[in-house]
Amino acid sequence: MDDQRRVSVHRESLIQATDTEQRYLAAMASLGLGPYPVAAVARAFGVDDQRKVSVHRESLIQKGLIWSPRRGQVDFTVPLFAEFLKENHSVL
Repeated sequence: MDDQRRVSVHRESLIQATDTEQRYLAAMASLGLGPYPVAAVARAFGVDDQRKVSVHRESLIQKGLIWSPRRGQVDFTVPLFAEFLKENHSVL
């Protein structure tokens, strides 16, 4: 996939997420390479208990933007999405 097409896919994916969900995605991306422990994502999001953001995590899973490769972990479904967020998201 060329760079222009990849950026278009990433922007399209980001549009699906609410502002709070975008913050959750940005928190994931801030941790480096995935998969990401859900507790670490919650801390990066700014909460001390992962249950406080579980609704956002579940919504992002339902939207197909992230997935859970195993219990207690999440990762992006779109290749290079973390890098896109680091370069383009205002939260990071």
